[in-house]
Amino acid sequence: MNMRVKAAKWKGSTRRNWLVAGLVVVALVVAGGVVADRFLKSKKHPGVFHMVGQLLRNYPKSWNVDAPHVSLELSEKNYARILAVVDSGRIRGVILSEGNSYVKGKLTDAKGTYKVKLRIKGKMTDHVSGNKWSFRVIFKDAGTFMGMRRFSLQHPGTRGYLTDWLSHRMMRGEGLVAVRFGYCTLDLNGEDLGVYNYEEHFGQELLDHNTRPRGPILRFDPKEFWQKRLAWMRKDTVEPGLGSYQTATIDAFDTNEIMADSVRSAQLDTAVARIERFRSGSLPAHAVFNADLIARHLAHNDLVGGFRSLDWSDVKLYYNPTSGLVEPISYESFSGFPTEELAGAHRLTGPFKVSDELHTQWLKDSTLFQLYIHHLERFARTEYLDSTFVALASAMDSASAILYAEFPWKELDKAVYYRNQETIRILLKEGAQLEAGWSTTGQGVQLRLTAKGSLPLVVESLTTSDGKALVFDGPVLLYAATPKGSTRPVDRAVPGVQDLDGAVLEYRIPGSSLLRKMKLAGS
Repeated sequence: MNMRVKAAKWKGSTRRNWLVAGLVVVALVVAGGVVADRFLKSKKHPGVFHMVGQLLRNYPKSWNVDAPHVSLELSEKNYARILAVVDSGRIRGVILSEGNSYVKGKLTDAKGTYKVKLRIKGKMTDHVSGNKWSFRVIFKDAGTFMGMRRFSLQHPGTRGYLTDWLSHRMMRGEGLVAVRFGYCTLDLNGEDLGVYNYEEHFGQELLDHNTRPRGPILRFDPKEFWQKRLAWMRKDTVEPGLGSYQTATIDAFDTNEIMADSVRSAQLDTAVARIERFRSGSLPAHAVFNADLIARHLAHNDLVGGFRSLDWSDVKLYYNPTSGLVEPISYESFSGFPTEELAGAHRLTGPFKVSDELHTQWLKDSTLFQLYIHHLERFARTEYLDSTFVALASAMDSASAILYAEFPWKELDKAVYYRNQETIRILLKEGAQLEAGWSTTGQGVQLRLTAKGSLPLVVESLTTSDGKALVFDGPVLLYAATPKGSTRPVDRAVPGVQDLDGAVLEYRIPGSSLLRKMKLAGS
């Protein structure tokens, strides 16, 4: 009897223990979920439940797509050299070119095994965090990967996951030279590193793929820029002018090959000379650059929220020997963010100054600025994004499916781009602020006009209250306000008129399709 009682008590105690243990586990899971949810929301993610939904929705999509696969093989010695660069970059906080030389290796893909050389690529430590290091790869023999002889392999997060993919596709659709860009899987010396982003580097095959005649691919050498950044991080004294756009050397990719070819060498000399004349202010932007493509590129940055890419050190250029003009190359966009200010805001604030940054100097060219506004208005129409997402739907589904094998929660947030369109429309309206006043003189009326917003204005006509058109001696350009709010008023004499009360001014942002009107009040 006592044994049965003890057994019953033991069973009851066991059930209670399991119940308590179960409740503890549930409590821990709930607590962990709450903590995870708060953490995700602090990172501007919708939360853990949304992530679970993304996982269930997106991960199975990766089962139906075969990702290109790359295997890299390094000798023990060369792996150690790569590791030394990784460790040095992590310590410094910046990856410098010194010591980061190419090492020999082998690349294997679906087509075969090839001799390559590779090194760590990138400047910031996101390229060497964890075990997903970024590599620059160049084929030494006749092989290619996805048609590329030189390319980068990097963590998809260093290029915003799907945001740069979208940006490059859109820019190629707008007629710009755009790098090949997509996703693959990678292993290094047999270690599976998961999903990687591949991104074409700058060589003549890039121009072939974009149906351009071969010509020099250029940049403003950022070496001193990164030396300056490292000095800042160390709190060292920085020389005035070091690492600036004005002092950066203009150089080319594949310089040795170019110098061995008299035709290509002459093209390079011409391109550099013309860019230097632009930089010095002796030639306007539209005489040196393809103004329409530069304008599209700048307006596109506003649409995709790529304001972080508006840095001269990231700009890559191509000299088209047929047109004799320099074109932009679609490179890393740092996009997918809400647009807060237009690329053209507070740029055309006056004539050229030797201290102007590259993008400011571009946008001080009235021809280029007008094209920028034209494309900005076009990109800000809802139907532009609607048609873009329809046209890219199939390709985006394939790219996303590869990415979802490791990052199923990294969906492209299309809503950001539609909100940016709305922001552009608002900023265009807010940027077009005109202030007008007038006073009577002995010979007529003196009119004072001032653009008070972030964008320049052009005043085209003045009509009196009785319908008399008063024509200015050509359109009146009003410079935009500076970031600090200072403005440059323009005075215009209106002879033969004594009163402008009720008169109407017609004006617009240069390049805008929208003609605006302002009614003048008494002086």
